[in-house]
Amino acid sequence: MTEVAKHVWVVALLGEHDLATADEVAAAISGVFDAGSNMVLDLSGTSFIDSTVAGLLLRAQERVDSQAEDELVVVAPTDSQHAGCWS
Repeated sequence: MTEVAKHVWVVALLGEHDLATADEVAAAISGVFDAGSNMVLDLSGTSFIDSTVAGLLLRAQERVDSQAEDELVVVAPTDSQHAGCWS
């Protein structure tokens, strides 16, 4: 998690993420939103996410949909498997 501007954080997931890393991913997402911030979720370096982590990302989107002050942008290469899931 890196703050790139006031109230704008980048959460970059690298490698594989599943049940073993879900708590870490959830903590990063919560940390950004608890600060009342905007999040760029960078999936460019992600090779795999399981349904547990995908569920966390969907809940993050649901939070954004219900909280006017929060925003979420997902970044993934256009040729990646993940790009179509978050369009």
